[in-house]
Amino acid sequence: MIGQHEILIAQNNTTTGTIGFSCSFSGMQSMEVRNMSKMIEKSEYTKILKLLDSGNNAEKYLAVLVLEKFEKLNKIEKMKVFEIYNSKELVFVCAGCTYQKGIPLHILFSENGNFGWRETTLRWLEREFEKSDNL
Repeated sequence: MIGQHEILIAQNNTTTGTIGFSCSFSGMQSMEVRNMSKMIEKSEYTKILKLLDSGNNAEKYLAVLVLEKFEKLNKIEKMKVFEIYNSKELVFVCAGCTYQKGIPLHILFSENGNFGWRETTLRWLEREFEKSDNL
């Protein structure tokens, strides 16, 4: 029962946020992933750009990966992306019924040591762009 309780806490954490593509018993995407999917579908580039300043670290993580697909960032925005890449702030991750502790942003962005989250996120992102083809 403790593990189930921890999962719910991670999925409802609004400060660090949660990245998940098949969370909990329901297999649903985390709120941040669902919201980003909607923004991609609606081609809301400006809203995604504003997430670089979000108080939710999961939103920052997703926004950076989406925005990297474009070359429209100005110098200030590129500096924000650099800061987020190097941040030690935590993001919770969920996968099915398992629970992991928060992972620092700089580890999520790294090529190694991130438990495959970067690759999983990039695959999800490619599928979202293929569905949308708008952004």
